Amino acid sequence: MCTYIDSALVAMPSNASSVSTKSSGSKHEHRFSMTSSSAVGTPGIPRTPNSTIQDGVTRMFEPATATASLLLFAHKSVIYCLRHDTLKLERKLAKHKTEISLLAVDNVSDEGAGRYAVSYDSRTIAIFWDLFNGAEINRVSSYEAVRVTAWMQDGRCAFGTC
Repeated sequence: MCTYIDSALVAMPSNASSVSTKSSGSKHEHRFSMTSSSAVGTPGIPRTPNSTIQDGVTRMFEPATATASLLLFAHKSVIYCLRHDTLKLERKLAKHKTEISLLAVDNVSDEGAGRYAVSYDSRTIAIFWDLFNGAEINRVSSYEAVRVTAWMQDGRCAFGTC
């Protein structure tokens, strides 16, 4: 279900029950409440909570991304890699110590093309992964909290703090 609020399209999960808008000057804050789901989870894959609070920001969804053959999502400090066709758990990437807040896959470079991923946790640690074998390639730290990441065509990864 999609709702237009203040000329912005907001995509809401199918179990969202209401939307409230709060204005403060030129900033608008949009929140929606979730109803409980009675769906049974897949064995070995955790059910995600309705929301988590990290650095004072409420997150409604877990970090997720996809390649041509894998669906990746982070739950707490673990990344789960599932096959698209069967949703079978291919591997778990579990080298973070704290909750993962960002997850991105290189789907644009000629060399990477779905092979490399980067994850970023609440301790400001980014880990670069090789998805073909699950190995950690590199680990870097940032001075500020990273809010966005993207892969560039030349294979480099850019981080943003805005």
